[in-house]
Amino acid sequence: MFKIISSILIFIVVVIVAIIYNSLEKARNRVKEEYSMTEILLKKRWDIIPDLLEILKNYPIYEESTLEKLAKLRSEKYDEMKIEKRLTVDKNISKVVFKIFEIAESSPEITSNEEFLKLSDEFVKLEEDIKKIRKNYNSTVKEYNKKLQGFPNNIIAILFGFNEKEAFK
Repeated sequence: MFKIISSILIFIVVVIVAIIYNSLEKARNRVKEEYSMTEILLKKRWDIIPDLLEILKNYPIYEESTLEKLAKLRSEKYDEMKIEKRLTVDKNISKVVFKIFEIAESSPEITSNEEFLKLSDEFVKLEEDIKKIRKNYNSTVKEYNKKLQGFPNNIIAILFGFNEKEAFK
């Protein structure tokens, strides 16, 4: 009788562990998926920058150093950077590009360039999309991290190497 009860209890524990593990794995996969969607948009923006530099090099820009900063930020290969470095470079690129757009808006020559306007619109749309996807990513990370903190999920998370993820700031 004791063997039957202990076998049933072991079976129940295994089933509970499996259910929790699958739930955590599903949440972790959602985080990865959201991050990869963010990466796609960041890469797309990264690829637009040479076009922007090409257009602007034909115009006298008052702050030449701004263009140099952008070229320097983009000098490394995107795929070879570690994630932390990408995020830092990405943040700095956003600042510099918006500064360039500010400068360009004061120049009628540049703002009348159709290529620049098209690129500017594309860049603004990409920024909006990045903002949305980051919000989704942060929400997914928050949900995932909450799952890791509750009992008995926290025990299963430790046993199977689930770690908290960091949200975009």
